[in-house]
Amino acid sequence: EKNEARITPARKDAAVRMAKAYIYFHEGKYDKAIEQIDSLLAQDFDFAIRRQSLLLRAAYKLFEQDKADIEDVKDRCRTYREFFERDTYKLAKSRKANYLHLAYYVEEMAAHHYNYRKEPPKPAQELRAELAEKVPAASGWVREELGRLSGAGVSAGS
Repeated sequence: EKNEARITPARKDAAVRMAKAYIYFHEGKYDKAIEQIDSLLAQDFDFAIRRQSLLLRAAYKLFEQDKADIEDVKDRCRTYREFFERDTYKLAKSRKANYLHLAYYVEEMAAHHYNYRKEPPKPAQELRAELAEKVPAASGWVREELGRLSGAGVSAGS
């Protein structure tokens, strides 16, 4: 409360929108999460990075629910990688690698739902084993999603 005067209205609005986006995401309302994220104008370091991560995960979840096309996931992965490769925010190498690993796992998980590559997707158990070496941002979410893939018996083309 004593620092409330220091928070600009734009930053406060961005924080509220980001919080709503996370709430919608965790409620499974991925379209609404994306709407909130898309309305964010803040170029703030923390919001920009979190925005990219949440957009990528929401695109995957919409695809998983047949509410988005595989091309949407591919485009989001490409945009996500470009965001981090621009190096606008000068992240530590290890943190940048964690974020880039998230795109790797999203693409691998998407391949289990739709065969868009010539080679079969890596088994979910193999991807889970890679988590120790290729630690992604949102690792808990990735672990949970990989658990769903291995538990549901989802395979390419289903």
